[in-house]
Amino acid sequence: MQIHRWLAADAVGKQIVGASTIALIYFCLSGLYLRWPRKWLDWRAWLRLDWAQKGRSFLWHLHSVVGTWVLVAYLVMALTGLFWSYDWYRSGLYTITGTPVPAQGWAGGRHAAA
Repeated sequence: MQIHRWLAADAVGKQIVGASTIALIYFCLSGLYLRWPRKWLDWRAWLRLDWAQKGRSFLWHLHSVVGTWVLVAYLVMALTGLFWSYDWYRSGLYTITGTPVPAQGWAGGRHAAA
């Protein structure tokens, strides 16, 4: 867990992971904006590879379609990962959802023992 959540660097690693997660969210949303096809209701334009394309056009198309496939997973992972990195995000999430803050406190990003 030390390596996964804090890069084995405690507070500094926690901030690096949090900043990287915010960057991932930015890249997902900006990629969605850049990816938006002309025929946005046509699911084939979003999810199907066009094997007839060649060269750079095929590579761009491959990148955008695969990016669309993993977009939801990336956003779910990033938005839940921010919960562990930033107190402001955690408290905002509790406020938005109307969920009471758990009785056990959060100390330095680690769940405090009861």
